[in-house]
Amino acid sequence: MDEGYLQNLVGSLGYSKELSSIKLIRDKVTGLPLKYGFIEFINHDTANNFYLNYKGRTIPNTTKQFKLNWASYGGGIKPGSINPSKNNDQDMQIYVGDIDTSITEHKLLELFRMRYPSAFNAKVITDNQTKISKGYGFVKFTNHEEAHKAIAEMNGHNFMGKNLKVSTAHLKPKEETQA
Repeated sequence: MDEGYLQNLVGSLGYSKELSSIKLIRDKVTGLPLKYGFIEFINHDTANNFYLNYKGRTIPNTTKQFKLNWASYGGGIKPGSINPSKNNDQDMQIYVGDIDTSITEHKLLELFRMRYPSAFNAKVITDNQTKISKGYGFVKFTNHEEAHKAIAEMNGHNFMGKNLKVSTAHLKPKEETQA
């Protein structure tokens, strides 16, 4: 794959007008591509849409999958974000347990966004080796009232045949190390 191939591919997926640039990273000695690069879109919403729709999906006419991650210029845009926030202390994160293992970050975020517009980020926790969902995740909100309302209303909500467990997310205490 080269930049031209990627430009045609992204264009064929309906993003040609929103594409800003494509850059493959190459080995400095051989000049060969190092199997990764950057696709830049004209705005965050388009990039987020591409990320949510194609992450993990099979690349058309190949057997390979899209492996997408966010890149930032030191900012900190988060995967699955709708309105990125730089880990604002005012944001509230909730725990969502007992989710079906087929639930993607996009599906989890949309489940909450359609009821609570301040939901802006979802993270499904996966096993490091198998990449299969562990059956729980987290959703971030910019509005505390909506987050509390989501906890009250969505706890026990049946989603894809499972009753969700929704509560306030708590940070795990760091294990103390002894010198």
